[in-house]
Amino acid sequence: MVKLLLSASLGIRQTAGFALCNLIRGQNPRVEEFIQVGLLEVLTGNLQHITSNNYEKLVEGRQLLIEILWLMSYVTAADLGTAEYFLKNGACTELIKLALVVASNKVDFKAAQNSTEIVNELVTPILRVIGNVVNGPDVFTDTLLETCPDLLPLLKEAIQSKTHRSIRKEAAWVISNISGGSPNHVRILVQNLGIIPILSEVMRNSTFDIKKEIGYSMINISNQAENIPALL
Repeated sequence: MVKLLLSASLGIRQTAGFALCNLIRGQNPRVEEFIQVGLLEVLTGNLQHITSNNYEKLVEGRQLLIEILWLMSYVTAADLGTAEYFLKNGACTELIKLALVVASNKVDFKAAQNSTEIVNELVTPILRVIGNVVNGPDVFTDTLLETCPDLLPLLKEAIQSKTHRSIRKEAAWVISNISGGSPNHVRILVQNLGIIPILSEVMRNSTFDIKKEIGYSMINISNQAENIPALL
């Protein structure tokens, strides 16, 4: 099945991606078996192919890309080693750059019937991958913050999305995970991103599940108050 993701046929790769998503997601997935036959390398290769040349192939290959992104979210949720792999080979940087471009409406999806839904379908799984990564050891978050300059702009754009509730929810979860890390992570959120007034504003007009994640972030931030002069 993994080898079918290498097919010259876009339709076959898309169907294989859909099938693999169904095989891998859920409780107790046997991710190791898929990793052993080269799944991570194949996922990275497909991502690079679709997002190359200034995203010219993105509109045509978006359905395959959606399957690839959800596969990446499932494997990073199941195995921390996959998160480290995507960090080291630059896939996370590419994902964050892609999400910011799409969320900022810099890709023309006018030919599609519902461009708004396409933005949601692409950005949501990317945020899920990033959330899985920053849910790991603090060094993973350190690496993202140091090597991905688009991370903070993406989170700022996503958490304030006016049209995509699921994007706001995933962004709130990512921010909550980051705020639960080291004092330096909280400092970056507070001083570099200016997250407190943003969260306060989003919380006013959000549903309970988003408010819950924002509440976790506020608690995590307040617990670091003595280490962050801006909070005193």
